[in-house]
Amino acid sequence: LTIAKQVALALGLVIAVGVGVVWVVTWLRDPAHRQELMAFVDRQEGKPVLGPLVRLGRRAAAWLRGPARFLWNRITPGDLGLELTTLLAVVAVGSFVFFGYLIVLERGTVETVGDQRVVGWVLDLRAQGWLDASRVFTLIGTSAAITVVTALAAGWCLLRRRVAEALVLVAGSLITFGAVQLTKALVDRPRPSIAVYDAAGASYPSGHAAHMAVYVAAAVILSRTSARRTQLIAVGAAVVLSILVGATRLYLGVHYLSDVLGGYGLGASVFAVCGMIALIVTHLRDNAHRT
Repeated sequence: LTIAKQVALALGLVIAVGVGVVWVVTWLRDPAHRQELMAFVDRQEGKPVLGPLVRLGRRAAAWLRGPARFLWNRITPGDLGLELTTLLAVVAVGSFVFFGYLIVLERGTVETVGDQRVVGWVLDLRAQGWLDASRVFTLIGTSAAITVVTALAAGWCLLRRRVAEALVLVAGSLITFGAVQLTKALVDRPRPSIAVYDAAGASYPSGHAAHMAVYVAAAVILSRTSARRTQLIAVGAAVVLSILVGATRLYLGVHYLSDVLGGYGLGASVFAVCGMIALIVTHLRDNAHRT
């Protein structure tokens, strides 16, 4: 739970800073705003107290112009900009969660504080009807369902000659599956005692949660050329679906909260890395064709 709070705080700060930078740069794009700002700075330069500071600031601005341009290119779409930065952020947060819990479990921790709280909530809220519904809904995250979704989405991409995106879906699914099985074997964490059925394999990480990343990746890829509203709806629906599947794993008692969060982190990191590689390769290939 503590790790999750730290991740949320860090992500919130990054988003806040990013939004602030984008707003400032957008405001400065207006020539009238730039003239207004420069006129204000010129007035301050003539003052005895602020003058030296303004001149020092102008020298610093001239020196920082190159790095600032680089930063702006990283947070605007196109040319390995916002897309690559977003994927890097996903890798950073996802790997932090996955490896963070992995380190905690390797230290001999049986249940984290968050695990214990969620187990208590699950026992208080259990009802046979919801258990039956969860058994059905959780099938969305099984290997069979993931294979079908991956095949259909990759096939759609191939029909439209979007080979790189098809490879991201296939490679991401295969690597996630292998990483989940390897981690389960290494950690060998027992399943929770409140499980309503005997699930195969070790507990950490949740394979269902990890594999749900393919739904989000497919939503991003398939809606990429659609209107912004359609993209938001598609990706939002995939994220909600992923959360619900993770919730069924907790409600059925076959995973701890840390298993589910670690699975999300692993799956998101794997697909983000695959996406970064495809983005860079495509960018270099397109530049080679232009030259």
